[in-house]
Amino acid sequence: MKRKDLEILLSANVKGFSNPKIHLEQYQTPPRVAANLIHWAMLLGDITEKTVVDICSGTGVLAISAALLDAEVTAIEIDPDAIKIFNSNVIDLELDIEIIKEDVFNYLPRKFDTALINPPFGLQQRKYTDIDFLIQANRMADIVYSIHDGSPGNQKELPDLLLRNKVEFIDSYIDEFPLDKSYPWHKLKKKMHKVMIVRSRMIND
Repeated sequence: MKRKDLEILLSANVKGFSNPKIHLEQYQTPPRVAANLIHWAMLLGDITEKTVVDICSGTGVLAISAALLDAEVTAIEIDPDAIKIFNSNVIDLELDIEIIKEDVFNYLPRKFDTALINPPFGLQQRKYTDIDFLIQANRMADIVYSIHDGSPGNQKELPDLLLRNKVEFIDSYIDEFPLDKSYPWHKLKKKMHKVMIVRSRMIND
Protein backbone atom coordinates (compact mmCIF):
# COMPACT_ATOMS: atom_id res chain seq x y z
CA MET A 1 0.00 0.00 0.00
CA LYS A 2 1.30 3.45 -0.92
CA ARG A 3 1.76 6.05 1.80
CA LYS A 4 -0.94 8.33 0.38
CA ASP A 5 -3.43 5.45 0.07
CA LEU A 6 -2.80 4.55 3.71
CA GLU A 7 -3.42 8.15 4.80
CA ILE A 8 -6.70 8.30 2.86
CA LEU A 9 -7.88 5.00 4.33
CA LEU A 10 -7.08 6.12 7.89
CA SER A 11 -8.79 9.49 7.37
CA ALA A 12 -11.98 7.80 6.20
CA ASN A 13 -12.16 4.92 8.68
CA VAL A 14 -10.43 5.65 12.00
CA LYS A 15 -12.51 7.55 14.54
CA GLY A 16 -10.68 9.63 17.15
CA PHE A 17 -11.40 10.41 20.81
CA SER A 18 -15.01 11.41 21.50
CA ASN A 19 -14.13 12.96 24.87
CA PRO A 20 -10.34 13.26 25.24
CA LYS A 21 -8.95 13.14 28.78
CA ILE A 22 -6.35 15.72 29.63
CA HIS A 23 -4.92 13.74 32.57
CA LEU A 24 -3.95 11.10 30.00
CA GLU A 25 -2.79 13.78 27.53
CA GLN A 26 -5.01 12.35 24.81
CA TYR A 27 -4.37 13.95 21.43
CA GLN A 28 -5.30 12.08 18.26
CA THR A 29 -2.39 11.15 16.00
CA PRO A 30 -3.30 12.66 12.60
CA PRO A 31 -3.65 10.16 9.73
CA ARG A 32 -0.87 11.84 7.74
CA VAL A 33 1.57 11.63 10.66
CA ALA A 34 0.62 7.99 11.27
CA ALA A 35 0.95 7.09 7.59
CA ASN A 36 4.35 8.79 7.36
CA LEU A 37 5.65 6.96 10.42
CA ILE A 38 4.34 3.53 9.48
CA HIS A 39 5.45 3.81 5.85
CA TRP A 40 8.97 4.77 7.00
CA ALA A 41 9.04 1.81 9.38
CA MET A 42 7.77 -0.50 6.63
CA LEU A 43 10.49 0.61 4.21
CA LEU A 44 13.06 -0.19 6.91
CA GLY A 45 11.65 -3.71 7.27
CA ASP A 46 10.06 -3.23 10.70
CA ILE A 47 6.32 -3.65 9.95
CA THR A 48 5.29 -6.21 7.34
CA GLU A 49 5.17 -9.75 8.78
CA LYS A 50 6.61 -8.47 12.09
CA THR A 51 5.18 -8.67 15.61
CA VAL A 52 4.27 -5.10 16.51
CA VAL A 53 3.09 -3.56 19.78
CA ASP A 54 1.36 -0.17 19.89
CA ILE A 55 1.82 1.35 23.36
CA CYS A 56 -0.62 4.00 24.65
CA SER A 57 -2.61 3.11 21.55
CA GLY A 58 -5.58 5.44 22.06
CA THR A 59 -8.18 4.77 19.37
CA GLY A 60 -5.69 2.74 17.39
CA VAL A 61 -4.44 4.73 14.41
CA LEU A 62 -0.83 3.46 14.63
CA ALA A 63 -1.87 -0.12 15.40
CA ILE A 64 -4.40 -0.12 12.56
CA SER A 65 -1.82 1.33 10.17
CA ALA A 66 0.58 -1.50 11.00
CA ALA A 67 -2.13 -4.15 10.66
CA LEU A 68 -3.10 -2.81 7.24
CA LEU A 69 0.51 -3.40 6.20
CA ASP A 70 0.41 -7.03 7.32
CA ALA A 71 1.90 -6.82 10.80
CA GLU A 72 0.79 -9.04 13.68
CA VAL A 73 -0.38 -6.33 16.08
CA THR A 74 -0.94 -6.12 19.82
CA ALA A 75 -2.13 -2.82 21.34
CA ILE A 76 -1.94 -1.68 24.96
CA GLU A 77 -4.24 1.07 26.25
CA ILE A 78 -5.29 2.01 29.79
CA ASP A 79 -8.46 3.99 28.97
CA PRO A 80 -11.64 1.88 28.50
CA ASP A 81 -13.40 4.67 26.59
CA ALA A 82 -10.59 4.83 24.04
CA ILE A 83 -10.66 1.03 23.76
CA LYS A 84 -14.37 1.09 22.86
CA ILE A 85 -13.65 3.41 19.93
CA PHE A 86 -10.57 1.38 18.99
CA ASN A 87 -12.64 -1.83 18.94
CA SER A 88 -15.22 -0.15 16.71
CA ASN A 89 -12.49 0.98 14.30
CA VAL A 90 -11.06 -2.55 14.16
CA ILE A 91 -14.47 -4.10 13.51
CA ASP A 92 -15.28 -1.59 10.76
CA LEU A 93 -11.99 -2.40 8.99
CA GLU A 94 -12.31 -6.16 9.62
CA LEU A 95 -8.84 -6.38 11.17
CA ASP A 96 -7.40 -8.78 13.72
CA ILE A 97 -5.70 -6.80 16.51
CA GLU A 98 -5.25 -7.94 20.10
CA ILE A 99 -6.22 -5.03 22.39
CA ILE A 100 -5.12 -5.23 26.03
CA LYS A 101 -6.42 -2.91 28.76
CA GLU A 102 -3.36 -2.40 30.95
CA ASP A 103 -0.91 0.09 32.38
CA VAL A 104 2.10 -0.44 30.12
CA PHE A 105 4.45 -0.18 33.10
CA ASN A 106 2.76 -3.23 34.64
CA TYR A 107 2.83 -5.26 31.43
CA LEU A 108 5.55 -7.85 30.98
CA PRO A 109 5.01 -9.46 27.58
CA ARG A 110 7.00 -11.56 25.25
CA LYS A 111 9.49 -9.60 23.17
CA PHE A 112 8.09 -7.91 20.05
CA ASP A 113 9.94 -7.04 16.87
CA THR A 114 8.72 -3.43 16.78
CA ALA A 115 7.06 -0.97 19.16
CA LEU A 116 5.08 2.11 18.13
CA ILE A 117 4.24 4.94 20.52
CA ASN A 118 2.82 8.43 20.59
CA PRO A 119 3.43 8.91 24.32
CA PRO A 120 2.18 11.52 26.79
CA PHE A 121 4.90 14.13 27.11
CA GLY A 122 4.37 14.56 30.87
CA LEU A 123 3.04 18.12 30.65
CA GLN A 124 -0.34 17.51 32.33
CA GLN A 125 0.37 14.29 34.20
CA ARG A 126 3.70 14.43 36.00
CA LYS A 127 4.21 10.78 36.87
CA TYR A 128 5.76 9.75 33.55
CA THR A 129 7.34 11.60 30.62
CA ASP A 130 7.69 10.55 27.02
CA ILE A 131 11.20 9.31 27.86
CA ASP A 132 9.82 6.92 30.49
CA PHE A 133 7.43 5.45 27.93
CA LEU A 134 10.21 5.25 25.32
CA ILE A 135 12.48 3.35 27.70
CA GLN A 136 9.65 0.94 28.55
CA ALA A 137 8.96 0.44 24.84
CA ASN A 138 12.61 -0.44 24.27
CA ARG A 139 12.35 -3.10 26.97
CA MET A 140 9.49 -4.64 25.01
CA ALA A 141 10.74 -4.54 21.42
CA ASP A 142 13.88 -4.75 19.31
CA ILE A 143 13.12 -1.48 17.49
CA VAL A 144 10.98 1.47 18.64
CA TYR A 145 9.32 4.25 16.65
CA SER A 146 8.15 7.13 18.85
CA ILE A 147 6.80 10.68 18.56
CA HIS A 148 8.39 13.53 20.54
CA ASP A 149 8.49 17.32 20.77
CA GLY A 150 10.28 18.61 17.69
CA SER A 151 11.64 21.85 19.13
CA PRO A 152 15.28 22.66 18.27
CA GLY A 153 16.31 22.17 21.91
CA ASN A 154 14.77 18.72 22.09
CA GLN A 155 16.27 17.73 18.74
CA LYS A 156 19.68 18.60 20.16
CA GLU A 157 19.26 17.08 23.63
CA LEU A 158 17.25 13.91 23.04
CA PRO A 159 20.06 11.69 21.62
CA ASP A 160 22.28 12.30 24.67
CA LEU A 161 19.33 11.86 27.05
CA LEU A 162 18.51 8.49 25.51
CA LEU A 163 22.16 7.43 25.59
CA ARG A 164 22.26 8.10 29.35
CA ASN A 165 19.36 5.64 29.62
CA LYS A 166 21.11 3.01 27.47
CA VAL A 167 18.95 3.68 24.43
CA GLU A 168 20.51 4.30 21.02
CA PHE A 169 19.04 7.13 18.96
CA ILE A 170 19.30 5.58 15.48
CA ASP A 171 17.56 8.05 13.21
CA SER A 172 14.77 10.64 13.08
CA TYR A 173 12.83 13.07 10.94
CA ILE A 174 10.71 16.14 11.65
CA ASP A 175 7.00 16.19 10.85
CA GLU A 176 4.15 18.65 11.34
CA PHE A 177 1.46 17.63 13.83
CA PRO A 178 -1.78 19.61 13.41
CA LEU A 179 -3.36 19.90 16.85
CA ASP A 180 -7.14 20.33 16.76
CA LYS A 181 -9.04 22.32 19.40
CA SER A 182 -9.53 19.47 21.88
CA TYR A 183 -9.89 21.16 25.26
CA PRO A 184 -11.83 24.26 26.49
CA TRP A 185 -8.71 26.40 26.98
CA HIS A 186 -7.49 25.89 23.41
CA LYS A 187 -8.03 29.22 21.61
CA LEU A 188 -7.30 28.14 18.03
CA LYS A 189 -9.31 25.62 16.02
CA LYS A 190 -6.04 24.13 14.79
CA LYS A 191 -2.43 24.73 15.78
CA MET A 192 0.60 23.27 14.06
CA HIS A 193 3.32 21.65 16.15
CA LYS A 194 6.62 20.21 15.01
CA VAL A 195 7.26 16.68 16.19
CA MET A 196 10.31 14.46 15.94
CA ILE A 197 9.75 10.86 14.86
CA VAL A 198 12.52 8.77 16.41
CA ARG A 199 13.79 5.29 15.64
CA SER A 200 15.67 3.79 18.61
CA ARG A 201 16.80 0.57 20.24
CA MET A 202 18.13 -0.59 23.57
CA ILE A 203 21.91 -0.80 23.99
CA ASN A 204 22.76 -4.25 25.25
CA ASP A 205 25.67 -4.58 27.68
